[in-house]
Amino acid sequence: MSWWWKGPTLAIIVFILLSFVAGVTSDSSEDSAEYPVGSLRIMEPRDGATVSAEEIVIRGTAPPGAEVRRDIRGFERDDKFDAGADGQWEYPTKLDAGENTFSFFLQDAKDVTAKLTVMYEPPVVAEPTVTVTVTASPTPAADTPEPVTPTPSNTPSPEPTSQPVTYEIVERNPINIGSCVRIVNRVRVSGPINEADLLRIAQEVIDDETDQNDVNAIAFFLYLPGTDTTDIYTAGKVDWAPEGTWSKACDVDTGDYSTHEFGLIDVGGPFD
Repeated sequence: MSWWWKGPTLAIIVFILLSFVAGVTSDSSEDSAEYPVGSLRIMEPRDGATVSAEEIVIRGTAPPGAEVRRDIRGFERDDKFDAGADGQWEYPTKLDAGENTFSFFLQDAKDVTAKLTVMYEPPVVAEPTVTVTVTASPTPAADTPEPVTPTPSNTPSPEPTSQPVTYEIVERNPINIGSCVRIVNRVRVSGPINEADLLRIAQEVIDDETDQNDVNAIAFFLYLPGTDTTDIYTAGKVDWAPEGTWSKACDVDTGDYSTHEFGLIDVGGPFD
């Protein structure tokens, strides 16, 4: 009689324990799936890039408000920072000569990672040039001929001409958050530009884009001929967004440009 009673009781206890373990496993799976793989990205600079500036800013995207950490080997604490409401994050850092490797992960989902390798090549400092001035002995004066006055010509001198800076959109990259449409354009220009050239090019692209699509913000990175358009911009950059602020792109309705203006205008490279 006692064995008949213990058998069903033991079976019930085992069933309850298995149900509890399954529930914990299910909850853990749901927690780990909160941020999918690929939701942490590095946008700038490109992986494997070679730079000549000792200090750079690494920029990327993550789920809005997520805590991002840099995994620093040999230190007790990792560097940590939060992605903004628009999912953007920045990490300023100082490079060592040679290869520099960075590893980032999400605090709430440590299997969601992003890695970057950057080569730092310090610029070569040229040796100073010594200038030697030689003073010539005075030359005896010679008879100076009378100056000949040129006969004026009726042919007008040609006016100097300057070719306008041309451009080509190399990459149009949508970085959207839900229905918030944000476009990043990488543009190659034919030569050095000034602020007027920068804003003219940006406005032409904006007019073409908004004629075809409704957007929230557009960013421009411009590159000189012969420079890598996946690396840090070399000719200039500018944002077109509500109040000129990229992080406010999703604060307005898509297609509403009533508060849009240019912001973060920079002519030349980021370290000029």
